[in-house]
Amino acid sequence: MRTAEIKCRETPARSGVWKVSGTVKGEMRRKQFSGDGAKELAIGTKQDWEREIANMPKAPMTLTRLTPEQSTEAESAFQRLAGHALTLTKAVDYALANYKHTNREIGVQAAIDQFIAEKKQQNLRPRTVGNLKNRLALLPRVVSKEWHLNAVNAELLRTLIFRKGSGNRNRINDSLAFTNFFTWAFKQGFVGVNPMDRIEDITADDIEPQVLTVADVRRLLIAARGFKDGRVIPYIVLATFCAIRPAELTRLTWADVDLHAKTVTIGAKIAKLRSRRIVEISDNAVQFLEPHAPLAMSSKVCGLDFKRSWDAVKHAAGFNGKDTATTRVWVSDYMRHTGISMHLVKHENEGKTASWAGNSPDIIHKHYKGLVKAKDCAEFWSISPENLGAEIIQLNTKAA
Repeated sequence: MRTAEIKCRETPARSGVWKVSGTVKGEMRRKQFSGDGAKELAIGTKQDWEREIANMPKAPMTLTRLTPEQSTEAESAFQRLAGHALTLTKAVDYALANYKHTNREIGVQAAIDQFIAEKKQQNLRPRTVGNLKNRLALLPRVVSKEWHLNAVNAELLRTLIFRKGSGNRNRINDSLAFTNFFTWAFKQGFVGVNPMDRIEDITADDIEPQVLTVADVRRLLIAARGFKDGRVIPYIVLATFCAIRPAELTRLTWADVDLHAKTVTIGAKIAKLRSRRIVEISDNAVQFLEPHAPLAMSSKVCGLDFKRSWDAVKHAAGFNGKDTATTRVWVSDYMRHTGISMHLVKHENEGKTASWAGNSPDIIHKHYKGLVKAKDCAEFWSISPENLGAEIIQLNTKAA
């Protein structure tokens, strides 16, 4: 049963008269004090009653220079440290060493909400904003949402970023999100120092891009051809033979695809780096795309219910199925990595491939050189609807 609150207050009608009231172990109590020390006596009585309710012994009278308010705060601090190796003196020393005063106090959650709101106003993509929000949500899970942001230190952030089970790549992304947030908070005056300045840099091992074999590409196209009139074929073709990023494809409309000029315009609002680029469409890709170009050019390349359709095609082609003995895990950017690697072998020009793919020549040289052979490259660019093959892959269209 919830214990009634013990109330201690000055009487509104009579200045200097203090009353204490409340229910203690089923007994309603009231007490009034006036004259010198009335407030202190009232507060002391309130504390005695609260100890009685909690079955704690009455506090011995101790000579102290602390005010009643300070004594109450000190007692609360000792109770919070009960069972902890940290003493009150050590806690104060730590706070004095780490806490930097700021004139703009704000709670952790309020700061995150304001930060996210400003990022939305800056026209960041929803996916970017969502990523920041999800990573910053780690903080209010381990501290109170009302915690002053200025009290967050490097040790706490290091514990979050280097938590058990988090890989290096995820740690890097967490670190980038927190750095972005606390750099903003420092500029706002919400923190006296940026705690991320004390977090060590994280180095992730380079991961070699994984590419599809020519046979894999054929299986994907055959699976897509047999599913709902080939609705997924444009996505596969543009991702594989034009190396357009998956996120860019979800924003692409058919108005951006010019099959006569054999180009795809990746506008600034579509491109990952918000920089416009023109992607050349290969002859074989044009052949695949022509039957699927709609009359309504404003429609998106990835139509309604696209994800479920794409998942069904991948499963039919042997990826991400339930039987791990006969299927493979689908790798992010599988098709883009394949297209970039094949384009580099075909043109033997890192600058041209970089411009085509929306990357830098250094990235192309470092990550994509030597991933595929010239023989596979020749076959890759010759794949067409006519020589794709007659194999029919059965799909469960009802489930999709």
